[in-house]
Amino acid sequence: MKISTTTERSCTTFGYKEGIRILHEGGFNYLDMSLYQMRNDYDVLTTANYREVAKEIKEYANSLGVTFVQAHAPFPTQLKDYPAFSADMTKKAMQSLEVAGILGAEFVVVHPVAQAQVPGDESQKEYNLKMYRSMLPIAKEYGFKICIENMWNYDSKRKSFIKNVCSDAESLVEYHDALDDENITICLDIGHIALVGDDPAQAIRTIGRDRLGTLHVHDVDYFTDSHTLPYYGKLNWASISKALGDINYTGNINFEADNFLKGLPADEQVFKSAIGLMYSVGEHIAKNTGLYK
Repeated sequence: MKISTTTERSCTTFGYKEGIRILHEGGFNYLDMSLYQMRNDYDVLTTANYREVAKEIKEYANSLGVTFVQAHAPFPTQLKDYPAFSADMTKKAMQSLEVAGILGAEFVVVHPVAQAQVPGDESQKEYNLKMYRSMLPIAKEYGFKICIENMWNYDSKRKSFIKNVCSDAESLVEYHDALDDENITICLDIGHIALVGDDPAQAIRTIGRDRLGTLHVHDVDYFTDSHTLPYYGKLNWASISKALGDINYTGNINFEADNFLKGLPADEQVFKSAIGLMYSVGEHIAKNTGLYK
């Protein structure tokens, strides 16, 4: 079992290479490469020589002893009434898959598209299945698995989170099994599943070992999508760890808890100290599964 974390906050604060170095010096040898920045035309991974840039980043990370075990495609890929934006983001999402492949990621998370964002008159499920299938040739070329992530929506009138697309374990299983491909798996976002009122431990058991590829590990207070460090919110981490142990989970303890770092000064030592705490919490959760060696 590997303990990994997203690169988002560190790399947006210090740049790709320095952010990777700081995460490594804070304790992480395995990283989840956030490719959210590829939404921006000025990002170095959206330039014409993005392949060379990706290779350079990988070589630098490897020189430190760092491996990219996961990546996350930019989102949203569609906005129903903005066709130019949607076309641009679809292109960038496909390009991000290639970048992830070059980096050597084993899992690449791609958000499903909600019905309100689906262009034309296709159903939400029809559109998403077609989208994921269109990505399979790249996944097969580079040997990674595309991960379906559970999402949520927000009812502003009632001020509460509601289900949207792939929001519960049953929907994730339905999509996974409909796609029925060895290069498709599930990323269970622990915080998201709690926000829509479902129990993370039960979701883990419902999805099961064979379908659960990886995780987004973070805590919530049930009022905001906090993306903070476990034990800073209200989730039952003993229960979650036990469920992972019960299914003999084979994926990563992968943090998407970067809001824990939000607001810190752009100071290397401060970041390293916070990152070190994050790693220690990851080890604690992993040990409680009974699977960590």
